Amino acid sequence: MRNLKNGTAAPELTEAQTLTIKTKCPQKWLLIDMETGEVYSPYSTQGSLQWERQHGLTYDESGLVTNNA
Repeated sequence: MRNLKNGTAAPELTEAQTLTIKTKCPQKWLLIDMETGEVYSPYSTQGSLQWERQHGLTYDESGLVTNNA
């Protein structure tokens, strides 16, 4: 089990899973690691999108993303 910032636990799978987002507006999305509190946003590179950590943003135990910059 993985302990999440909001006090709940999520089961850990034996194999990694691939998650896909299909959108016409990638810049509206944030990816939140609810275990570590890290927040990521998409950026373009070599014709594809990747996720870049946003060091000024964090996810906390109350379920809010806050700006720490």
